[in-house]
Amino acid sequence: MVTIAFISVSWIIRIVLIAALVVVIYKIFGGRKKGAGAAAAENPDRILNATIKDARVGDIVSITGFGDEFDDVDFTIEKRNRYDAHGWEWFELLGVYKGRQIWIEWEEDDALRITATSPERQIRLSQLDLTEDDLARMDDEESHDNYIEWQAQKYYYRESDEVMFHKDCVGEGEGFYLWDFEAEDGMNVISAEKWEGEPFQIFSGVVVQPYNIKVFKK
Repeated sequence: MVTIAFISVSWIIRIVLIAALVVVIYKIFGGRKKGAGAAAAENPDRILNATIKDARVGDIVSITGFGDEFDDVDFTIEKRNRYDAHGWEWFELLGVYKGRQIWIEWEEDDALRITATSPERQIRLSQLDLTEDDLARMDDEESHDNYIEWQAQKYYYRESDEVMFHKDCVGEGEGFYLWDFEAEDGMNVISAEKWEGEPFQIFSGVVVQPYNIKVFKK
């Protein structure tokens, strides 16, 4: 009887040790998975497969083929601003690439539209054979038959309006006037801005397909 009781106790101890080992293994491996899921739930900003709409200051953006030699451009978002005109809004993301500022604008209507530009794409009114009176006339006419020419392409009038700029997406905003033109190929754009007390600022940009933009959350 004593021998049988000793054997039974021995097996019980073995079972307890095996069960404890299973618990430890689960906590090491299974517990890690659960912890990662919980962390993601607690921090919704860490989005997998993030799009440009999810991008915030501190995130990294990569634009395929936008570099000097058509290489990829990677930059950290330093500013995120908002624009609106009569209830319509779009956003701007700014960063630095090779010591030069890069900015992306995106808006969404029926589809997501993204444009990218940089300071070296700045144009003077004289280079476009354009005057302030020409822009004022286009604004009055609002005709999509009007166009300007740049680098052997015609850029057709798209729209013009007074726009409010909200730095860091806050505040009541600061107003300026904006003209938008789009090239015949649909892949290039020109924007003319007029801020009070400032000369015209004109930039050319490119339309970027959403699949050529990657966002890496911080």
